[in-house]
Amino acid sequence: MQRPTYGPVNILPPSGSVSTTTRPQKAGDPPYHYNRPRTPYFSTRIVANITGYVELPRVAAMSVQDVKNLRDAHQIYVQGKQIPKPVLSFDDCRLPSIMHANLIENGYIQPRGAQMQVVPAGLCGRDMIVSAETGAGKTAGFLIPVLTHAYGLSQLPGEAMEGPYALVLTPTRELAIQIEEIIKSMVKGMPNMRTASLIGGQAMANQVHRLKQNIQVAIATPGRLVDILARHGEISFSNVFCLVLDEVDLMFSMGFRKQVVRILNVLPEPPSGRQTIMCSATISKQIEQFTAKLLHNAINIRIGDIKKKVLKDDQSCARISSVFSPSSQIKQTILWVENASKMKQLLSLLHDPTYFRPPVLIFVESRVGAELLAHAIQVKCPSITAVSMHGDRSHDERSAIIKSILDGTVPVVVATGLLARGLDLKVATVINFDMAPSIQEYVHRVGRANPDAATKAAAGIRRGPKLGGMAWAITFINNDHYSLLGEFANMLHGLAFEQVTPLPIQLKQLVVATPPMQNSGQTSSRSAQKGPGAAKTFKSTPPKRKANSSQCQQGQHRYSGQRGKKRKRA
Repeated sequence: MQRPTYGPVNILPPSGSVSTTTRPQKAGDPPYHYNRPRTPYFSTRIVANITGYVELPRVAAMSVQDVKNLRDAHQIYVQGKQIPKPVLSFDDCRLPSIMHANLIENGYIQPRGAQMQVVPAGLCGRDMIVSAETGAGKTAGFLIPVLTHAYGLSQLPGEAMEGPYALVLTPTRELAIQIEEIIKSMVKGMPNMRTASLIGGQAMANQVHRLKQNIQVAIATPGRLVDILARHGEISFSNVFCLVLDEVDLMFSMGFRKQVVRILNVLPEPPSGRQTIMCSATISKQIEQFTAKLLHNAINIRIGDIKKKVLKDDQSCARISSVFSPSSQIKQTILWVENASKMKQLLSLLHDPTYFRPPVLIFVESRVGAELLAHAIQVKCPSITAVSMHGDRSHDERSAIIKSILDGTVPVVVATGLLARGLDLKVATVINFDMAPSIQEYVHRVGRANPDAATKAAAGIRRGPKLGGMAWAITFINNDHYSLLGEFANMLHGLAFEQVTPLPIQLKQLVVATPPMQNSGQTSSRSAQKGPGAAKTFKSTPPKRKANSSQCQQGQHRYSGQRGKKRKRA
């Protein structure tokens, strides 16, 4: 489809002068102007006026039913007032021509679920709370409008405003580095679009020097940004028109809430206000309460195969109450394994060529545990290279390990929760050697498994589990995680049967005997698992005693396509 072109438009300088300046535009550039007709979708913020997003006729012509059908088809759930219509193509977004070409070059041919709704809402300058299952395109979804706004500000006539124009806060260095790489790939070749990464483990002096080069986008971790704000008052953040808090729930759980609040209090409010976007794979009630004070007329966007129940208020407007659930593209296998048998169970998986599908990411709960388990794997499986990844690693070591995962040179990585959030690691299999401390953390951990990587890893395997193009997550669990078992069992019970292999008897006994909540129209009862596909799953041996007994028989990793012999009870 041929991209639209625009003629010269009038620009009102930010200084408030009534004079106008005409700037010729290249084909595909958005119309930067301040006097376009207002629509209910748009905020009054300066970034929305500069970018000048206007719905193309085919988007504007969509009826209410068309919009509903499109959102339902892509599992897009929205809540808020005057929500922009989703788009079917990046051509509908009127992006700068160079950025659009970069998107195509980097594989963003058509918008994914998150991007279909988040991009137009972001281009309209609206505040958003975005929660999406892993792989839904959340990061690109918020970056495209933010970078478009920053580019528009950088192209204003006259003396350039001091940057940065956009600030992205992330909880970890690794996520900040990955986001900066994505940004660079999107703005390649665009004039006056520079970035700065403000993270720990690197010299602050170099980062401060970079900030003074009038960069447009800063990506920072809270701790390092607080240090820079405290020690370098000469650096101005007065023109941050777009603020993104990515993986905000992790930032709070890691103890960064005070730093985030301090940053928000220190950042001056720019003219016409600031657009704020908050993102995560899970949004807790605590986060929603925090955002209620920070965001204005926000849109709540949830993407993915989430369980939902619809509540009605006095005005008969649907409100969405979401329940955490993992990505629908990940097959989950839960094995009941006592602590003394975990190592044996893990080694049996790594030694079996039908089950070992690298790259494999193994999660443990401690840094010492990561070191010990990686060493044990190297000793017991000499042919498999295993490395540990945790917070005690230096910045260079952490960067090298992530690169080795992406390159496929290291088949097994044993990590703490450091690698659980936001990163696109292209691993085929995730193993929770130690169960996550919360259901939210479990969702993030298993979300690191990548379906494309799993399909590639399974290509040369003739026997073993057939995952049907899904990634694989295996979790060891026992009574040490008793406080989570009930919630965990019911969360798994509510998923479509294709997503979860039959649960261990210890978990089945904890499923609440109530009708499952609505789940995107898919079958959600574990008891409904019948038919050919149900046989090809893992099974755990039934317990000798009740589930609350401290002595439960160890679960066995066995592909049940072939029936096993009955075990005699002791």
